[in-house]
Amino acid sequence: MKKEYREQVRLLLDVLPFVGEERKLALHGGTAINLFVRNMPRLSVDIDLTYIPVEDRETTLGNIREILLRLKRRMETNLIQLSIEPKPELGKLFISSEGSSFVS
Repeated sequence: MKKEYREQVRLLLDVLPFVGEERKLALHGGTAINLFVRNMPRLSVDIDLTYIPVEDRETTLGNIREILLRLKRRMETNLIQLSIEPKPELGKLFISSEGSSFVS
């Protein structure tokens, strides 16, 4: 396994417990399948999330922004080695540590 991929997976595993505390989000996508169902080679590591509640667009986007900022605060408090750049207009967090990064 390449070192860069291994570091990305380590970072992802550090972050996932915080994401798992958010009951309105569901994990899906290739990285989730690779880590929890099959051991298939991946070119990249990311966290694909779906906001579960069905609400009007404005409410949904506002709630997603709140969740992302809450995740950012909790991870910065507990995982001090991380750099987290929120992109609420994209519904994303860019998370990195020395030697690895990914998008949530």
